[in-house]
Amino acid sequence: MWNDLPQELLDKAFGYIDSKAQLAECRLVCKRWCYQADAILLGQHIILNNDGDVLQLYKFLNGNTTRGSLVRHLTLLGPCLHDYLLGQLVHLVFTPTMEKLEGRFEGHGSDILFEINSNALDDASGFDRLTVLPTPQEFTLMYFNTLAKFKRSLQSMALHFTDLNHSLEEQYIGEHLLGFEALRMLDLKIKINNVTDVEQILQHFNHLEQLEITLDTECTFIMSEKRLLEWTTSSVTVVKSLGILKIRGCFFGDVFEPLLQISQRKHHQTRHNRITIQSKRISKLLVNKFSHAGIDLTSHLPETDYITLARLALVLCSIDGTQHLQYDANRKLMMYVNAEQESTYTWL
Repeated sequence: MWNDLPQELLDKAFGYIDSKAQLAECRLVCKRWCYQADAILLGQHIILNNDGDVLQLYKFLNGNTTRGSLVRHLTLLGPCLHDYLLGQLVHLVFTPTMEKLEGRFEGHGSDILFEINSNALDDASGFDRLTVLPTPQEFTLMYFNTLAKFKRSLQSMALHFTDLNHSLEEQYIGEHLLGFEALRMLDLKIKINNVTDVEQILQHFNHLEQLEITLDTECTFIMSEKRLLEWTTSSVTVVKSLGILKIRGCFFGDVFEPLLQISQRKHHQTRHNRITIQSKRISKLLVNKFSHAGIDLTSHLPETDYITLARLALVLCSIDGTQHLQYDANRKLMMYVNAEQESTYTWL
């Protein structure tokens, strides 16, 4: 009798069930009810905190492998998830119905990436619902090639060039960034030689809503104000959709200014935008520079890791012996003024 209920009535009845315990009881009624309950249970956001969670879900899915296609949203939170075991679970759940497979996994995640690529070996076009993949502890070329396979649907991605060991790998990735049409969130870690290196990557992503950049540079070349303005105007792509921009690292002012330009030409008019600069390394660099000059800067810096250049300018103005430093509010740069040579250099 229960097996003969119209589907519309069955859907409505299950709509009143709001606990896993009740769904577990419904699974015992008949095969049809069992499938309906499984679809609701597995269609929810599943979070795996440890290897025990992974094993429990694997055993449940392995009892009936068709259940894997019911999983829509899976998050890996545990720091010690076993790579091989997790790979076996991914083999069951990574189907064209998967929408979000997110979180982090240890090391390169080779076993996991192998299963993902194996399940989409013939044709990845069927995975058009997939919007995110988990980030490995170590970014590799294999991971990027996996991202590229689903480039048409991915909305969130991490590119950590700083983990790569060879310039040829960086060059390869740079040549295959076209086609990420749906991307909205990008986490970029890159070591640059000059300001133009960043734009060579970002020029491929014109619909970003959130951008997090971690920069590292050892270069001493600083672009002149005139050349910077000309290059920014002609080469930097404005991304009007960008709402959140987070910048971390240690870099010169000529790198920071174009990053602001990608958001809006009139950034101060877009109140919904948020800019965060993590200047822990910059603060440390300043402390070292001033300590060599006999100036103790540590007592003047805030305890937090976040400090804006505008606030830093106020701090410097209150310290004796720093009159040669000036803050250019328009360009958001710290200037070093050499009165004897009557010349000005941007150094931060």
